[in-house]
Amino acid sequence: MSCGKAPGTDAIPAEIYKEGGPTVIQRLTQLFQVIWNDAQLPQQFKDAAI
Repeated sequence: MSCGKAPGTDAIPAEIYKEGGPTVIQRLTQLFQVIWNDAQLPQQFKDAAI
């Protein structure tokens, strides 16, 4: 992920993921575990701007 680039549709810049540390890792892990356990991908993850 390149720093200083425009964020995606979620408006979260790459720097947040790179510099977020353990807190961001923990939150993302929790999110992905919920998605895995529910076996359903949120619509927001399916949307794309082309």
